[in-house]
Amino acid sequence: MGPTDLPNALRTILLTPGARARLVLGLGRLQFIVEGEGDPRLTLSHATDLVVRRSGFISDRTLMIHADKAASDLPREMVRMLKDQRNRVSIEISASAP
Repeated sequence: MGPTDLPNALRTILLTPGARARLVLGLGRLQFIVEGEGDPRLTLSHATDLVVRRSGFISDRTLMIHADKAASDLPREMVRMLKDQRNRVSIEISASAP
């Protein structure tokens, strides 16, 4: 899954100036929530990669910018669980316009 797979309604909101974006990763009883911003400059055009950025850098892989968390903030227990290929992570992406 990549940005090209996002529903059109979600894409439209992410491209709205001042949009707020949210990514929720779920694994077992654990959840990791990241919030950031959409931006009209997002292209959402990569076929396989979704990148959440703490900076304002934008590429075709960028889902949101100015995020409040980074990969290094993932709970260590979740990181350990992700190493087991039998475990599946759920991904929920949402956005709201100002």
